[in-house]
Amino acid sequence: MFTIERDINLAFQIHLMAEKNPDIPILTFENHGHADELLTYGELVRKGNYLSGVIRSAGICRGEAFAVVMKNQPEIIIALYAALVTGTVMVPLDPRFGWEKLAYPLRHSQAKGILFSAEHEESIENALSVLPDIRVLVVTHTESSSITADAPHTALADIVADSAARSVMPGKKQAGDHAMILYTSGTTGIPKGVRIRTESFYQYLAMAARVFQYTPHDRLYTGLPLTHGNAYSVTVVPSLIFGMPAVISRDVDTKRIWDICRRYNCTTFSLLGGLAADVYREPERPDDASNPVRKVISAGTPRHIWKAFEQRFNVVIHEWYGTLEGGAAHNPPGVGPTGSFGKPIEDHLEMKVAGENGTECRPGEIGELMFRFRDGKTVVEYQKNPFPAENQASNGWLRTGDMVHQDHDGWFFFDYRKGQSLRRRGEFISADDVERVFLSHPEVREVCVYGIAAASGAPGEHDMVAALLPQLGITPDVSGIFEFCAARLPASSVPSYIQLVDSIPRTPTEKVIRRLLKEDFEAESPCVYRFNG
Repeated sequence: MFTIERDINLAFQIHLMAEKNPDIPILTFENHGHADELLTYGELVRKGNYLSGVIRSAGICRGEAFAVVMKNQPEIIIALYAALVTGTVMVPLDPRFGWEKLAYPLRHSQAKGILFSAEHEESIENALSVLPDIRVLVVTHTESSSITADAPHTALADIVADSAARSVMPGKKQAGDHAMILYTSGTTGIPKGVRIRTESFYQYLAMAARVFQYTPHDRLYTGLPLTHGNAYSVTVVPSLIFGMPAVISRDVDTKRIWDICRRYNCTTFSLLGGLAADVYREPERPDDASNPVRKVISAGTPRHIWKAFEQRFNVVIHEWYGTLEGGAAHNPPGVGPTGSFGKPIEDHLEMKVAGENGTECRPGEIGELMFRFRDGKTVVEYQKNPFPAENQASNGWLRTGDMVHQDHDGWFFFDYRKGQSLRRRGEFISADDVERVFLSHPEVREVCVYGIAAASGAPGEHDMVAALLPQLGITPDVSGIFEFCAARLPASSVPSYIQLVDSIPRTPTEKVIRRLLKEDFEAESPCVYRFNG
């Protein structure tokens, strides 16, 4: 059993681990097609201390922020350690969405400096052209980059090699210190920056030990981005503090998960709902059940594949629900009903399903999930807006924006995200049910069903659109797909339009960004087909 200190100082704990076991490669960064990068405790502390000196020399003071823009690689963890040592705040940002979308969180977070990988230099230079007050701290050089050693920005390797670089030892953790600003996915609007206090690390460790029930013999794996809370709470922080080695991939790759786990003997990994479906859709292999994984920590496993997934891969699914703001529930293997994300952690917080007026819903009735901490201190801090009104309710209850229901035994089930429900002809339509039928058609590779304002003009009503990505190398028979679905769905659930797309836009955590599909939708586009049934 792991021991957990409530007032944990993550930097000091890592420093102590480095003194005892400096050469243990605690994190392995798996780079498909390139050599692995190993990060030992000793290297983490040494490089983190040097980077701390750079942060201080740049004039970034306690409580001020700096950004890190790169895919999953060791420098992100080194930067986190440096932030903890100096009392500064790390803002990890995903580089995939181009400089225009990077500019918003860079400005919004009030970042004073930036650390990035050289492969993204052009994007960063464009962003900084409109944000001249942000100072470049360090650039890391990658094998895929054409940047040479005489590039204008300093390389972290050069800083570490400089014997004159100033080392900074961990300072005393202060009440109210923040470690990170993590930005929400922005699936329905502008992303919010959630300020993560250092006290949150205690909750991560408590979840790992008491809820997920990790053991000293576990070896963890994730491919989820280090720009998202899941990777830190489920994998990185438990690995560093409990001394369980972890493997981290540069990107999510559902085709390789089982091969990676076999290669590194990983016993558990983390998935989000859309990824679980992607893993399951991969062609069956004779060795599917032959793997070292004992448990999959999953958030949002589709109910219709849950049991088949466990049987096919010889694993159990530990379903859970978590928000950056602190809400958490779980459904241990073999305890709750299939499809439920569980019940709240009893000694930590309470949850309820509430209607528009805040009154509690009956079993089976869909309402908004709300939570509050049992100690009465339900405080969520957003960057530049500590207490947004849309997330607040009376008596400390916090709104999540997730629409759910409970069964008669108190188990929670997710239904849809607030603002993404579909209402047609007075009926509420399950997008999941419609998508499931589309995906059973052999010409459909991916699909996302969403709603647009009804042409009838009826308030609250939607016309449905199925954004469809065809199987590779084929021209889909759209009329045939419409007929296929009409034969298998109620008339009210057949989409009004099929929108052929080259890709389904997703966040770094594989959530579909429906608003981007809506923005691209034009009824008269040659890629949009109307159902004439």
